[in-house]
Amino acid sequence: MAVHQKKSIVDCHVHSGDWNYPFLRNRSDLNVSDYWDSAPAEVGAAIFFPSDQKDNDLLLKNIQADNDEQTYTRSYMAFWYDPYDLSSHNILQQLDNELTMVEKAVESAFGTMQCNIEQCDYGIHSSVCPDDLQPSIYDLVVAIKVHAGIDRVMGGISNGVYSDAIRIAKRAGIPIIVHCGGWKDTSHHDYVVRAAYEHHDATFIAAHCGGKSDKDQIAAIDRFCDIDNVLVDISSVKYKYVLEHALKRLGPERIIFGSDWPIMSPFASIGALRDCCTEELFNEVRKSSWKLINKLCTI
Repeated sequence: MAVHQKKSIVDCHVHSGDWNYPFLRNRSDLNVSDYWDSAPAEVGAAIFFPSDQKDNDLLLKNIQADNDEQTYTRSYMAFWYDPYDLSSHNILQQLDNELTMVEKAVESAFGTMQCNIEQCDYGIHSSVCPDDLQPSIYDLVVAIKVHAGIDRVMGGISNGVYSDAIRIAKRAGIPIIVHCGGWKDTSHHDYVVRAAYEHHDATFIAAHCGGKSDKDQIAAIDRFCDIDNVLVDISSVKYKYVLEHALKRLGPERIIFGSDWPIMSPFASIGALRDCCTEELFNEVRKSSWKLINKLCTI
């Protein structure tokens, strides 16, 4: 675990890799090491998403390589789950298998009492698992990323094709990060609301504050305020009053910091957040972001 938690923030929305989507092609060929070469010193850890090429395996290798060069783990992953893509199912199955392995090891060490993976931190996992049984995904995957717009899934996250991903996310104690905005039939914030009501024991993070425009973001925040299992990340939020509205309506404990690099600069994103809240509120948001790394932000 990173050693800078008391002073630093986690950038929970970072992209890595080449893009097919036309708008992002000029921002391609940027990876994990490029981010860290340009990141503010204030960032102590980051969560990386693969590009729309959905090469989860390559990103995982890049993250592992980066962490191997550090004295602590600073790079984590939200793997892209496309319900129509075989490789997405493979990594989901691998995570499911590792959870079973860890649960059996915990049960063997502590007996049958309350063997709940969501209530065990990775330190416990490491202490009860032999070296050859150490999870290779669970310790680095801290969320599942869903982009129904690019994957063309009508009804977005509320579509039943995501049921396996939601089930395993609940089992692993990690949230589903849902792209919101830009595609009304796939990425509207209403689909997050539907999924949150249906899966009240799962945690969803609405990316981009739930919308693309400031009007959509304000509407999404108001929809989310009474739904405890929905958080928002503030990546790509361009207006101070939207951030202020989110802080007021949701509270800092339900706000996750993210920059949306390389589309947005983490320097600008941190500056915008500091500009609209007190140091006390900023620290609360910082703590919320670290909860995502520590797998403590789920309900």
